[in-house]
Amino acid sequence: MSTYRLTVELSETIFQQLAELAQQSQSSPELLAVQSILTLLPQVKPEPAEAWGQMQAYSQEQLLAIAQWQVSKSHQARHAELRERNQQGTITPQERLELQDLRLAADRMMVWKAYACDILNQRGYDMPPLEKCLLSA
Repeated sequence: MSTYRLTVELSETIFQQLAELAQQSQSSPELLAVQSILTLLPQVKPEPAEAWGQMQAYSQEQLLAIAQWQVSKSHQARHAELRERNQQGTITPQERLELQDLRLAADRMMVWKAYACDILNQRGYDMPPLEKCLLSA
C-alpha cells in the first residue's frame, strides 16, 4: 500500500484547537488529523469508540505487534490485480466489492498502527516517527 505525504496550512486558531484536543486526548495533532480525515471519508468507517479506549489498556507487546502489522503479500498481489482490472474496466461487480473490502481493511490497519504507535510514544517507548510506522504496512 502506498502512502503519501500531505502538507496542510492551518490558521493559528485551527492549529491551536487541534493541539488542545490532542493534549486533552493524550494524542498527537498528526494522529488526530489523520483520524479526522478518515472519519470524513465515506468509504472508511471508523472503529467503535470503545475499541479505541480498549487499546489504551493493551500491553506494550500487544501494541508493538499491532504497530508491526503488515499487509500480506497475497493481499497486496490481489489488490494490485483488482486495481488493474478496475482501471481496464474489466472488473466484475463482485471483484469491485472485494477491491473495496481490501482497501478498507488496509485503511483500518493503518489507523490501528498509527494509534498503537502513538500510545507507545506516549508511554515513552522509542518509536520511529508516525510516517515511518505507517510505511511499514
